[in-house]
Amino acid sequence: MIKDGLSTHMVGHDLLLSHVTKQLGLEPILLTTTLPDWRQTLAMAYHQVMEQESLCSLHAWLPYYQTPYAGQLDNAQIGTILDRLTKEVQQSFFESWKERFKGDRKVLYDMRSIANSSAFTSSLAWGVSMEGLEPQHIRFALIVGQESELPLSMLLLENGLRTMDDLSHLLRVLKKQGNTIGLMHLDQEFYSTGRVEAMLNRKYKFVQAVRFKDPWICQLIDQNRDMMGDPGSLFVLDGRDYYMRSIEYHWLAGEGEQSRKYPTTVHLFYSHDIISRDRIKFMHRLQQQLRALKQQDSIQPHPELQRFFSFGEHPITGRRTVTINKTALEHHERSYAGFFAYITNDPTQVTGLQLLENVRMKGAIERLFDNLYNDLDLLRLRIHEGTRLEGRMFIQFLASLYVCQIRRLLKRKKLDSVYTYRELLSELKHIVGIQHTLAQGEVVSAQTPTTERQKLLLKALLQDDISKEEIDGTAT
Repeated sequence: MIKDGLSTHMVGHDLLLSHVTKQLGLEPILLTTTLPDWRQTLAMAYHQVMEQESLCSLHAWLPYYQTPYAGQLDNAQIGTILDRLTKEVQQSFFESWKERFKGDRKVLYDMRSIANSSAFTSSLAWGVSMEGLEPQHIRFALIVGQESELPLSMLLLENGLRTMDDLSHLLRVLKKQGNTIGLMHLDQEFYSTGRVEAMLNRKYKFVQAVRFKDPWICQLIDQNRDMMGDPGSLFVLDGRDYYMRSIEYHWLAGEGEQSRKYPTTVHLFYSHDIISRDRIKFMHRLQQQLRALKQQDSIQPHPELQRFFSFGEHPITGRRTVTINKTALEHHERSYAGFFAYITNDPTQVTGLQLLENVRMKGAIERLFDNLYNDLDLLRLRIHEGTRLEGRMFIQFLASLYVCQIRRLLKRKKLDSVYTYRELLSELKHIVGIQHTLAQGEVVSAQTPTTERQKLLLKALLQDDISKEEIDGTAT
């Protein structure tokens, strides 16, 4: 903000983010691939890392925060830059970026971002009812380096991964692009016993999130409930308590003489902290299904939810009646609430803690993409038109690089149990830089003093990339 020759900017976040930019070597790659917009592109990525809000709010944010771009950006300029971030520009960036991690094993993440339901509605006029409709999802494949733990590339998926044919086709497309996948992290929606068996038969290496709808996983939970009383099973990740047990499990594929046992590992987790969240999410799903069943007699419940409904006949109208089976619901909550599990056949995924760290990283990246189709960007930036969505996704990809690298820094310095990346940025962003332009035109710079906590964080995370004056807040 500038007033009477005195300008102030929040600079604490920039001390960290510019350090990450330098660590990752992003500037030279962006300089050669996104000319002349690389500074504006980085400023947009900064905004998404810090705020995770609609991109059209950038013009109000930029005057107060220090970024690689010192100017202003209105919505028209943002739209123009997004249009210039074409597939060709992005592919050029991905090729240069991946070259830095040539020997890194590539891991495929099946990603999903929650989008505003109005994004795919042909008419947004008054009177269009969205009741009963689920928000649309943007599905995309993210390729991550297993050793670097950094995103390397991404690919927008039109229909997501619904079948084994979809998965096989995606792997072939990625291979043609030079991305031979060594391991797949697959979303819970992809899970079925048939698909797990097919992946084992095809010798794919995978980590598959499991749904609690099959007897085998319910039986494993019942056999391992004692882990909740075992202090050796307890650990803390990102400020949340988990109980964890890794179980060797032989998956039986096929029948009779053609049957075969595949060695797998099931990582079983329990967290009391997620019970409330999971219960609310599940109750919303039941409520939506109940509403649909009451509206149309011809509709049958999803097989997974069948046991939670009781059906009868109205004594007068003869119409079907539907109620919640409270006994089944209470049994489900008592037995399986707070549990989640993953099955894998990859020998590098034998540690449940390592796997959960990857899952948490995936969740952090997905949350970055959650606001792609918010109402403001729809109406003001028109990101649903042409190729603008792809440019918008590229900004989020760059933001994900910062998030992953900051998480790595916190983990390396053993600060990940104390701070999430957002808490860290919140702690640092209140460091203010001050510039005063004197009558003679001379510019005098200063920085507000840092707190003891800020000093410790800057010293631990930035090391040789920051001066003592910047740490103490006496830089001029």
